[in-house]
Amino acid sequence: MLQDLEGQRHALGLSVGEKNTYSNWGICPPAGLTGDYLSGGDDYYQDSTSAIPSGHIACTPPVNVVDADGTVYYFSNPYTHIGELGYGDSLPSWIEDRNGNQALFQDSGNGTFTITDTAGRAAVQSSGFGDISGDMVTMSGLSPYHINWETGQFNYFATGVSLSNDIDCVGWGGGTNGTLTSIQQIELPNGQSYFLKYGNDDPNNSNPYGLLSQITYPTGAWVKYTWGMSSPIELLSFGDSAGHANACEYQYGVPVVTSRTVSFDGTSPALHQTFSYSITWNGTNSTQWLSRTTTVTTTDNVAGKSSTTLYTYNSVTSPQAPNEYAAFAPQIPV
Repeated sequence: MLQDLEGQRHALGLSVGEKNTYSNWGICPPAGLTGDYLSGGDDYYQDSTSAIPSGHIACTPPVNVVDADGTVYYFSNPYTHIGELGYGDSLPSWIEDRNGNQALFQDSGNGTFTITDTAGRAAVQSSGFGDISGDMVTMSGLSPYHINWETGQFNYFATGVSLSNDIDCVGWGGGTNGTLTSIQQIELPNGQSYFLKYGNDDPNNSNPYGLLSQITYPTGAWVKYTWGMSSPIELLSFGDSAGHANACEYQYGVPVVTSRTVSFDGTSPALHQTFSYSITWNGTNSTQWLSRTTTVTTTDNVAGKSSTTLYTYNSVTSPQAPNEYAAFAPQIPV
């Protein structure tokens, strides 16, 4: 999955196979395995990789990605950082435009990196991400952006409905809890700041999800959000303990925004919105939904008027990654 410079994500459709009987994790698995997908992309990006090289040289072969403008993104190791459950990510090693200008990335880990331009200048530098004592991001020619962090807890249970009678399926485990490190303040080069609050800042614990509850802008204006747990509106499926693909299926709920309030002067709420959601499944215990609706009621506190907008969604099917035998939210609302 590529996240581009605008924050949009693109499914690359790449997969390099490993022997599932391979147990010596000290070196890479053998090369030449079947099931490799060495090229892919979408309407905006095309990409390629290679099979795991012989001689166990590297576990994760490099990935080349090129966009519609001819800009090339090169990842020497797509799994530079290994996260929870074995998922990995990486900054590119370099980005080159079609004129041959190249930005080089030096990744020191923990969010510390330097981007050097073609002339050898440090264009962007980050001191790290997630350090409670504070981090800095410096753009060439500007004073640094200062980023302060806070830690908070989340603890909630998602509603779930099992669609399977498979005795080899693990029961619904929709409970989750843990600690999040989140951005609390972003100070701009001009000295002005954005402030953010999360569920752990709510003394009434009405937001146990650890999600964003307030943004305060440099002018003092703010936006506040409240959250709630939805009824089952998403679907997941995965293999059971006996190895049957997609044998375990669940409908499940997710945290959703229930209201949004805006103040332009930082004191008086000028706008208030409420959100409600509904879904129509294709029959009882269905693995497909037919439509969704979101009802937004907006109250203008200044004008003293309200309006209601009803959004109705059909769906398109999300692209399935090659060699992936689990599905999470396979329908994209449109």
